[in-house]
Amino acid sequence: MSQSFQEVGQLKGHSGGIYFLTHNEDSLVSGSGDGILASWDVESMKNLPRSVKVGEPIFSAWMDDALLLIGQDKGGIHVIDRKENKEIRHLKFHSKGVFDISFNPLTEHFYSLGGGGSLAVFDREEFRLLIQIPVAETKMRTSLISPNGKYLLTGGSDGWIHCFETAYFNELYALKAHDKGTYAMKWLEDGTLITGGRDAHLRFWNFSDDGLKLESEIAAHNFAIYDIAVLPDGRFATVSRDKIVKLWNVNDLSNPVRLISRGKTSHARSVNAVCWFNNTLATAGDDRLIKLWKLN
Repeated sequence: MSQSFQEVGQLKGHSGGIYFLTHNEDSLVSGSGDGILASWDVESMKNLPRSVKVGEPIFSAWMDDALLLIGQDKGGIHVIDRKENKEIRHLKFHSKGVFDISFNPLTEHFYSLGGGGSLAVFDREEFRLLIQIPVAETKMRTSLISPNGKYLLTGGSDGWIHCFETAYFNELYALKAHDKGTYAMKWLEDGTLITGGRDAHLRFWNFSDDGLKLESEIAAHNFAIYDIAVLPDGRFATVSRDKIVKLWNVNDLSNPVRLISRGKTSHARSVNAVCWFNNTLATAGDDRLIKLWKLN
């Protein structure tokens, strides 16, 4: 852990808290409470002329070369043809905010999670709703597809993880993973599932179609963990409501590196999102800033 990160720049322009970060082939993408999905060049640190305004807070998005899907506060999903630069569908499968959108190349299906507690499955070709499953009575927050595409894991504000097979969407099992909320899930390189929650803990699981087995856990932050990013060198980063970004070595969880900007924190307010892109760690939160960190 001798190598650490230092702040190299800030991306400014959002007028509301930033709730998620993702990227496409050449730019970083952010979604905010100001209703704008913004694209950024991390080298020049400038906003690109590709911003999309939907008029409602944006909680999630998914994109490839052809399509952009944006999930917003009132349950709508805007489907944009990126080549034509125009909206081609406005889906309304959820009555409340859409907190996660993912795509399974194996089945050619999209999955969306809503604030009303349901999972929606729809096809890529016609955007038809194939099935909608009521999973919980609280917000569904995060989803994760298995590397082979055969399973979908969902996490929600009740702390439970549900596992579905993706052929017919039978639920295989469910378990309570975190107290009061499972907010983040990622795969490590060795196939370990790592989860973070409102209880500020990280938990490491052995995953199989028979169930999840808890391997280890650690009290990682002072408040809720909102996002996790896995770096190509095997390390991973976590961000939290406690305003701190931490960088972890999976082989030595006792000695995380805190990414400090000014004072004693990484951001001035809650850190909601983290993304690895173009050899840069990007973090964002309620202070309306995207901070860029690189190896010093």
